[in-house]
Amino acid sequence: MRKHCGGVGPCIGEQKKVDELNRLSNEAVAALRTGNTTRQKEVAKQLKKLVKKNFPVEGGKDFMQLVIEWLHRPDAPSLMVRIEALREPFRGAFKQMVAAAKQEKAASSEDSTAETDAITLDELLDIVVDAVSSGDNKQRQQLAESLQSIRQQLQVEQSSLAAFFDCLTAVLLDKTPELAALEEPFTKLWRQFQEALNE
Repeated sequence: MRKHCGGVGPCIGEQKKVDELNRLSNEAVAALRTGNTTRQKEVAKQLKKLVKKNFPVEGGKDFMQLVIEWLHRPDAPSLMVRIEALREPFRGAFKQMVAAAKQEKAASSEDSTAETDAITLDELLDIVVDAVSSGDNKQRQQLAESLQSIRQQLQVEQSSLAAFFDCLTAVLLDKTPELAALEEPFTKLWRQFQEALNE
């Protein structure tokens, strides 16, 4: 993550920002692993200050904002989909952080599963609405790719859900969705999606 100044060496001020992010990322994992909500809020507050600075690595700001959201809502089912929209190396780093934070819980409960990796359709709609309303083209493209990746894993009998994913992807890519392919309950969900976009 080092950035060089005039080909001479790393910019000291900018490297300090990277080091600070690495430190706060480790503290975020520790706070989430122990369930220390007070510390989670403190780390999130420090990250918010760092977000306001000009971070030297592209994608770093999105990474920090997602860590902040994670600290506030550690069990949010939308987390894994949001991670897929991050740039590398932040995407891989975030996945490692999530895995590390879960280790303590997994050791204390045999029922610890990947429930937080799942995402409800309502959560998915919120994510797409945010991307369409306030995201840039690159974010929408990344989310569309993530949706298509999930779609490819669907079973044949889930064709209705696949069609719904195709429609969401089309909107993200500024294309015309094939609404005729939608069936209930996805037609109802699509109406909710349109209403949310128009709010």
